[in-house]
Amino acid sequence: MFLPVSSYSENIVALLEYVASKERGAKVALVVNPSPFGRDPVVDARKAAARLGLKITDVQEVGGNNLDNTALLKRLEAQGVKYVINQNTAGPVANILKDAKRLNLLGKMQFLGAHYTGGEDLTKLAGDAAKDFIWATSYYMFDEGDRPGIQLVKRIGAQNGRKADTIRSVHYTSGMLAAAIAIEAMKRGGRDISAASVYKGLTSMNGSRSFNPGFTVGPVTFSAKDHVGAESLRLLQADATGNFKAITGAQRSRMFQLVHPLK
Repeated sequence: MFLPVSSYSENIVALLEYVASKERGAKVALVVNPSPFGRDPVVDARKAAARLGLKITDVQEVGGNNLDNTALLKRLEAQGVKYVINQNTAGPVANILKDAKRLNLLGKMQFLGAHYTGGEDLTKLAGDAAKDFIWATSYYMFDEGDRPGIQLVKRIGAQNGRKADTIRSVHYTSGMLAAAIAIEAMKRGGRDISAASVYKGLTSMNGSRSFNPGFTVGPVTFSAKDHVGAESLRLLQADATGNFKAITGAQRSRMFQLVHPLK
């Protein structure tokens, strides 16, 4: 499997590194989707937290049908949790944020999340409860229109009559990158397209031949051993208007490389 960008696990570990930089020994809870998608990063998160001196007090599974998260939030409050890291989709996270606002826990707890939790998909659902949410993603935002990938997103979205909310979603950009990687791999693999030629095209994307269509904060690079494309990510934070602004530059998680080394 070739990943277009850094994995959910790397997102979570990068968020744990951020927490450790703010407060050594902090109590952290993981709130994850009740599926392999949600659970998979937990192993790496536990390893990283132990190395970073953080205490994961709880791992809770929350799906889209959790419309009242009072019991969950009160449980975390009683444990002294200050940081809640989400590995989920925007819907369940929005419900948690709205309940946290109702319970006056925003500000007492810092909420953070990996790729599918944030962006305008979250702020549309959570409203002002999303303020200060910290999000890890490898993609540029719609408002960063000086990036060639974002310019292409806007142009193709307009040409095909996509709704504004669709074009603005980071997931539209994500789909564009996946398509761009596949097309580039086929072009590089030669005229006779096959599984072998596409593999050859993918693994040629490194060094001076890395691929950078401008959708992500770093280039796409693959090799026979490294199957992660755009390995850099940024942390962004929602402002009072619901827009996510970068609070770090492009980076790789050093801790992730320690707890999840290439095989």
